[in-house]
Amino acid sequence: MEYTLFVVLAPFTLGILLVTGFLIRQNGKGPEAKVLLTYFLFVSAYLLNNLIELLLPTPAATFTAVKAEHLFFSFLPVIWFHFALLYTGTSRKLSLRIVLILALFSVATNILIQTNHLHHLVWRRFNYFPIRGYLTMRADYGPWMWLYGIFMYALYIIGSFVILKSALGGNKMYRHQALVIVTGALIPLIFNLFYVFHLLPFLRKDFTPISFSITALSGYIGITKFRLFKIIPVAREKIIQGLDTGVLLFDAGSSLIDYNKKAASLFHLDSNTIGQHFTEQKDLSPLTPLLTGEADTIPITIEGDKEKATFSARLSRTESNDSSVMTVTLVDITKETKLLHEKEALANQLIEKNQELENAQDTIIQQEKLAVIGQLTAGIAHEINNPLSFAKNNYHIFRHYFQKLLSSFPQKTRESEALIEQLNLILSDSEEGTNRAIAIVHDLLKFSRPVKGEQRQLLNINKAVETCLIMVGSELRYVSEVVEAYDQNLPGVECRESEIDQVIINILTNALHAIRKKSQLSMADYKPCMKIETWSDSTSVFCAVSDNGEEIRSQDLPHLFEPFFTTKKRGEGTGLGLSIAREIIEGRYSGSIWVDITTSEEECKSKRFIFSLPIKNRNRKISRDIHGNSNNFGRTTII
Repeated sequence: MEYTLFVVLAPFTLGILLVTGFLIRQNGKGPEAKVLLTYFLFVSAYLLNNLIELLLPTPAATFTAVKAEHLFFSFLPVIWFHFALLYTGTSRKLSLRIVLILALFSVATNILIQTNHLHHLVWRRFNYFPIRGYLTMRADYGPWMWLYGIFMYALYIIGSFVILKSALGGNKMYRHQALVIVTGALIPLIFNLFYVFHLLPFLRKDFTPISFSITALSGYIGITKFRLFKIIPVAREKIIQGLDTGVLLFDAGSSLIDYNKKAASLFHLDSNTIGQHFTEQKDLSPLTPLLTGEADTIPITIEGDKEKATFSARLSRTESNDSSVMTVTLVDITKETKLLHEKEALANQLIEKNQELENAQDTIIQQEKLAVIGQLTAGIAHEINNPLSFAKNNYHIFRHYFQKLLSSFPQKTRESEALIEQLNLILSDSEEGTNRAIAIVHDLLKFSRPVKGEQRQLLNINKAVETCLIMVGSELRYVSEVVEAYDQNLPGVECRESEIDQVIINILTNALHAIRKKSQLSMADYKPCMKIETWSDSTSVFCAVSDNGEEIRSQDLPHLFEPFFTTKKRGEGTGLGLSIAREIIEGRYSGSIWVDITTSEEECKSKRFIFSLPIKNRNRKISRDIHGNSNNFGRTTII
């Protein structure tokens, strides 16, 4: 009866296998589905050949069918083991290597089956029995067949163990899925044990071929029943281990109980760290605020092989009736952090540029004010110059008539002579004051109204310095002592006098500001001092302005000659004085300008601003004394 039952069930089972195989073919994605489909095809071929074995009339034909069915049967455990490896997330390349090695055993088995008549390692003897019209073969197994049986059982059991072990780390849904698949895998082994060892006397037909179809169907059902979409088996290795996000699991006592590959690479974890408290693992110390309850989300920085990486670490708690699990996830936010820093840097640059723009606007306003003041100054100076000229001429006329008047008195007394001498001194002083006022007005007109198209001419730097000292004299008078040390044999330099005057005044103004600022500190032993020097060598003429005022900070030195750079308060300076001086000296005359910071205790030399101008013709000299004295080198003037 069991043979008839087998013949009835076999076609029905084949139909189910073919339909299921078609569904896998239509819906299956990935290597797991392909391997499962291969398993279906081999089971179907094995079952079909076993059915043909019963229906063939001669022993020779029956034996041929037996050898054909073992051609497929020998590969079934290898294919199923391959599916188990892929299902649990084992690397595709690694699982393929393992399967190829195992497949060699199946290939050897087929070779031995086909050559069994030479060695009888597979079957020792054959017996054929006609039962209810079906011819069946019974054989005594040889040593290789027993060895192959152990091989088959081992692969199914190990594969089942791998699936169960992987499922234990997943949720309830995946545990149910794994149990269905493993149950289907063990059913053929049970049927085979009953048949081989004759545990059921009434079961004379081997139902292992049909039971293998149960394995295939359980694999398909186990996957599709617990999945909502395509056949892509998912287990702990697939979900957690494949994530690019670091995942760590801690128990209620903050001991590490699991982690994925990403977390292992970040914190240098291995199997020995499982069960350890997080404080025992030095690399886990950045997670302390999370595991001690201080925060739920923190940023942490981890040193990588090439550069630092920033992660957002977040803690979540899962509570159940009998346990509590803390999950820490680490998401790489290195790019986001870098973009944020770049955004902050751009914002700071925008603030700086906006400040520069405001400074530039203030400078333009200041320049407009200066331009207006220059025009007013020029107008006032012009108006003053006319009466001063009248006064100067009247001095000469008055002196002429005064001398003529004196000659009309032939007799002079001692008192009259003293009075005459007194009057002459008064006239001389008045004339000298008038001349000085005229000179000041002339310099103001020259500075406030630069001559358009002014040509370069031979200039005595000493005279330019004296002119500039007169212009800033009112500011220097109550602020500082000025020490002048001029080289009276200074060669002339070809330049525009108004431009050199502007350079000198800019430098003098900066020195004056530094002295005032230091004086505000009310240092009892501080004696303000400024020194102006000129000298020359074989190629250039030099001018230096030194002062002992406020010192220049080292971080400001590289920026002193940059446009709009100033250490003064807003409204006190434009930051253009030294940059203009540099443009004139270096850009227009190919000279040099620099600052010399010194710790020398020499008089007035806390810092020196020096500029040099090239000498075009060394033989042309201006040796006249700018003060009308025969020797004025190294003198000191109190202004």
